[in-house]
Amino acid sequence: MDRALADIIEAIDTALEGRGPRTSPAPWFAWLTVALLRQRARQAWHRYIVDTHLRGQEQDEESGDVPGLPGWTYNFHGSGCCLIGPDGEAIDVDRHDSEARVIDPYFFARRIRTVRSIALPEIRLWRWMPTDAMIVAALAELRAMGALVYPRGDHLFLLAEPLEARVQAMTKCRFDDDLTREIWLAAFHDRDADDHALAHRAWVRSRAMDTTHAYNVLDAARDILVPNELTEVCLHHIAGPAGPAMGKALAVLRETIASEGVAAVSSLVDRLSPTGDPPYPAHEAFAYLLERGAANAHVVDRFGTFAAVEKARGFRGNPFLGRYAILALRFLPSRAMILVRRALRCNTPICVTEVAALLAAIDRPWCVRELTSALADVPGASAIAEALRRCTGDLAKRHAAKLYAPPTHDPSRLGFTYEEVADANARNWFEEPLRDAKRIAQELLTRYPATWDGGEVEPESSTEPRSSRH
Repeated sequence: MDRALADIIEAIDTALEGRGPRTSPAPWFAWLTVALLRQRARQAWHRYIVDTHLRGQEQDEESGDVPGLPGWTYNFHGSGCCLIGPDGEAIDVDRHDSEARVIDPYFFARRIRTVRSIALPEIRLWRWMPTDAMIVAALAELRAMGALVYPRGDHLFLLAEPLEARVQAMTKCRFDDDLTREIWLAAFHDRDADDHALAHRAWVRSRAMDTTHAYNVLDAARDILVPNELTEVCLHHIAGPAGPAMGKALAVLRETIASEGVAAVSSLVDRLSPTGDPPYPAHEAFAYLLERGAANAHVVDRFGTFAAVEKARGFRGNPFLGRYAILALRFLPSRAMILVRRALRCNTPICVTEVAALLAAIDRPWCVRELTSALADVPGASAIAEALRRCTGDLAKRHAAKLYAPPTHDPSRLGFTYEEVADANARNWFEEPLRDAKRIAQELLTRYPATWDGGEVEPESSTEPRSSRH
């Protein structure tokens, strides 16, 4: 058995038996292991509830209240079912095996997030790994220790036998009294986070520097590393290959007040290819420069080149066209209208929704005009119709009713088309994009004249980043 895993198991046995600690495992891995034992137990309980309380329910109702469990709701999806408790706990399990032993890493991480303020193991785990993605990334290290078994590839996993053998004992352990809490904190030497702060930061930094893990770790690293460490990590990826790690590094750098990367990012926009590289890093690079007022004429021309791409590498369209349109509205008004119009008519639903939501949030006559014109050109665009319905004026709502052509279902067809699903869910799907758009709309409400037609307007005097931690 791997030495690190042996230390974790010894520490868990120490706490279960009430003995004094003899090992000192990294508390973030120790709590991750405990959380997995608790996940396994909750999955077993989930399977019991589904099989005894909800038998046959998926044929009658896909979602509803769990009979006999006040406050619990269920939602069947595909081969699985998600149970949500009155305290928000989300237990989601697919039916991969008869005993519910198979764990989905993303379902596991989501459950941790929903109970991160309830019980000690999940509270402490979230302290050390404060995002879903970081928890998922850390599973790779438990796998390397031999704690996890992957029988079907690199996604779904089982607990190795030494851990599976301790699940039952863990179900008897309660963490709601002071003595139990002290025993477990002592077992993992985790009474004071400062005791491990340097080691934890070093671990996070090493994961953040690794291109394999950076995308999943960098969001958490933003709140763990000190400013100079975070900037160093981000610049490391900006100098590296174009890909998810570079894009995430730029996105994280955008959210700080750091301007040390201006020269590197300016150079990067020349190095990236509009059609040969993934589109994510380029968008984040242009956003970083524009938000800092560091986009010279050459960078603005490069922006136009990337925004003009109809089919980005790896996609059927350009998934960042909507975001380029929004950046142009914020910083490059003379280039904005053509991008707004293209985005509203493009073949990538997320782009249509992002721009339609922003126009609905701004809700000026020019916005209604552009939404109406786009819906006339694409009468089946449910997101545009929903945007018009969300505008305050009756005229916008009448345009939506007149121009929108909802899809009709072919009774001989098995299942539903994307258009039918989008039409049925248009209102719910629009909520989050509209909420996000309202923040940006506050910048733009008074910047553009009521009947703006795409001409130049006065630029904003400030180009500070949207938010900052450092």
